[in-house]
Amino acid sequence: MSIRRTTAIRKREGRQAAERVVWAMRAMMRELWRLRDAVAVVLDKEAARIGAARGERMIGVHIRRGDKSKELGEYVPTERYVDAAWLAVQETGCSTVFVASDAYGAVEEFRALFESRRPNFATSESSKEDGHEREVRLITSAGKARVGHEQMKKNQELKVDRSVHTLELLVDVEILARTEIFIATLSSNLARLVHMLRAAEPSTTWSLDIAWQPGVAFRSFGTDCCADDPLASATFCSKLALLPGEAIDSAE
Repeated sequence: MSIRRTTAIRKREGRQAAERVVWAMRAMMRELWRLRDAVAVVLDKEAARIGAARGERMIGVHIRRGDKSKELGEYVPTERYVDAAWLAVQETGCSTVFVASDAYGAVEEFRALFESRRPNFATSESSKEDGHEREVRLITSAGKARVGHEQMKKNQELKVDRSVHTLELLVDVEILARTEIFIATLSSNLARLVHMLRAAEPSTTWSLDIAWQPGVAFRSFGTDCCADDPLASATFCSKLALLPGEAIDSAE
């Protein structure tokens, strides 16, 4: 048996084993993650209010800011989220992008860059309707009060404020979990939770930093989303070389 064939078989077996782990953990999470009926109703109403009702085809983006830079040294540039979002729009034909973040400033930066980088991604037929550029709308649940999650500050919040912020967080999680492609950084434990709650194929989670491995985020620090994860980001990483213009550099 040739070395190339042996390598291909090992990769396939590794992917199959990883798939079994992901789906087993997702099944477990579905048993643990059970919202009260009253909470579920509130979340659905809030999602519908911002334009993310059930049945809406969407791309999901989660941008983690706040104290995450203390762990990783720097944030993933917003441009990378934007480029990934446009690629996802191309791939799926979705015309709604839901942007969640702990920092309103990050959402506004994303919004400003989104239109400016459209030309790089407006060449495919999937980006058009009746020969015209398809309108792609951005929606978010983030308000100006979100200034970045700082765990030490959150620990000192009043109970009423913590309840409100938890509800806001649940809205984001529920919407992101049902998007067609989920773009995030798997160094965020919230992103890892969403990845486990999703029913879509693991390859529809696109990580912009580390790979997914069982356990909390820090166990995966030092890994690479493209080199070390045969499932999450697989589709995304295979498309990187096809991006025109200022493509995302996965080696950064």
